[in-house]
Amino acid sequence: MRYVANQLSIIYMADLSKYTARRTTRHEHAREIKQFYGYRDFDDQAMHFQLLRCLYTRVWLSDEGPSMLFDLATA
Repeated sequence: MRYVANQLSIIYMADLSKYTARRTTRHEHAREIKQFYGYRDFDDQAMHFQLLRCLYTRVWLSDEGPSMLFDLATA
């Protein structure tokens, strides 16, 4: 918790414990993060198909190992 508090410049650790007091806060923050960075849910069929097509192509045409493919998929 201290590490996260330092990253967020939170001086009083008691303030951090209030984060979970309101149930919808984490969902609201997750939505804001998704919007800011342009993230999409993986259950979006178009994105799912595009990712699989990209991975299949790379597996077929290259000698990249599972670790590299995982890194590409999560980037």
